[in-house]
Amino acid sequence: MKKVLIVLLCLILCLPGAWVVAKVIRLMRYTDGDFVFIVLDDKSAEVRQYTGRDTSVEIPSEMKGHPVSRIGSKAFEWRFWLKEITVPEGVREIGDGAFAGCTSLEKISLPDSLTSIGAGAFTQCQSLVSLAIPQNVAMLGDGAFDACVHLEEISLPKTLSLPGANPFSGCRRLQTIRLPEDHPCLTAEGPILWDRVENRLICYLQSAETDRYEVPDEMEIIGSGAFTGCTFLKEIVLPDGIREIRDHAFYGCTALKEMAIPEGTESIGNAAFSGCTGLEEMKLPESVSEIGYLAFYNCVNLSSINLPENVRIGQDAFIGCRKLQ
Repeated sequence: MKKVLIVLLCLILCLPGAWVVAKVIRLMRYTDGDFVFIVLDDKSAEVRQYTGRDTSVEIPSEMKGHPVSRIGSKAFEWRFWLKEITVPEGVREIGDGAFAGCTSLEKISLPDSLTSIGAGAFTQCQSLVSLAIPQNVAMLGDGAFDACVHLEEISLPKTLSLPGANPFSGCRRLQTIRLPEDHPCLTAEGPILWDRVENRLICYLQSAETDRYEVPDEMEIIGSGAFTGCTFLKEIVLPDGIREIRDHAFYGCTALKEMAIPEGTESIGNAAFSGCTGLEEMKLPESVSEIGYLAFYNCVNLSSINLPENVRIGQDAFIGCRKLQ
């Protein structure tokens, strides 16, 4: 019987899909206490799941002889009883959604070895009040701290750039973003965080709670999710230099009643004004050549919009705009 099994295994490995089998074998899951992990190509360990019930957790620096280098996607997702966690030195990456939904998490210690934090890594960590991102982190994923409703301050390192979407959408108590004075591209100024290289507005702090805001003249791009959920803003004035309004830029700005898009603006991204239920009038210049998917979805009070002659309109851009004739 043993010989038969060996022959069958050899035959399987000779088939065209054998590399899939080899991949599965290499990514076998192991356990070490309350942790499930896999061994990566460099022989380091990636934490795939935490199965314990402790409120305070210190992740081991190695598991069965393999140094821990990565916290995998969703590894601690919805462990709502967790209050404190320590990530060990040697961990370089925190995957997408790794600590998402850890609603009781009050304190997390991150190592200096960390270089990247994935999309939605700490989304809905509602008890987190402050955090310092280690000095070697270069990448912070989209919505990394989305809906961290009690986060009041965060420190960002000199190494960090933010090319993607607003990592702080839904952080309605965030008042302070600390940056090194010599940061090469980012500036935190008043209620906004922006990228000086692209002249891109990254996020508007919801804690400002003003009903009117004039975007600074330097801005050329309203970044993805920049004003998402700013339900208190009734008027937003855009400068003449705006070229792009990216995806979800004004998503859910329910108090916004009208907006004039300046001449020179070329594109309005996917769901850019989706859920702006108070929006009644929109003025678009002839320079706008593209309106994205679901751009004005569910703008239930939008009754007037002028469309440029040669504009490309994405699928369902105006679905739910029941007052629009």
